[in-house]
Amino acid sequence: MTTKATGRPSGFYLRDGPHIPSYFVDVQGCWIWTRFTDRDGYARQGRKGEPCFVHRANYEAFNGTIPAGMTIDHLCRVRSCVNPDHMEAVTHKENVQRGESFSVENASKTRCVHGHSLSGDNLKIETHRGQRRRVCWKCRQEVSRRTWQRTKARAAVEKLESKTK
Repeated sequence: MTTKATGRPSGFYLRDGPHIPSYFVDVQGCWIWTRFTDRDGYARQGRKGEPCFVHRANYEAFNGTIPAGMTIDHLCRVRSCVNPDHMEAVTHKENVQRGESFSVENASKTRCVHGHSLSGDNLKIETHRGQRRRVCWKCRQEVSRRTWQRTKARAAVEKLESKTK
């Protein structure tokens, strides 16, 4: 799937000539797409009258079809890269775990902000507004204890104020 003259992948070139590629190669070897990218930074182009992701099309052109249930992971972490050598077919879960989001960062933490271990009996999983999150049980108990003490203190103050009226 490469042109004989240039050795570059065929199919993704500007309409005004076959010698002007739609990408440039950066120092990491990424083929950075220079045409349209969507709001998330992924390369897009029409293919057979339908819009498609260029990185997926390039992966299929060089490596064959993407297996069912798999997604393409950019190993270089550059969304506009269309170099098939920088891509791997993985499950969605694995792709998310390889990412750099807050959820991935938090999932890899082994200690809470106060230094308690996030494992064994000290680790609790809570669901809040439909989102699951890991909670340090020692910290949760401390928050509950302080809340109970504040409630108790307010009740005592209200009782004294009601007696003085």
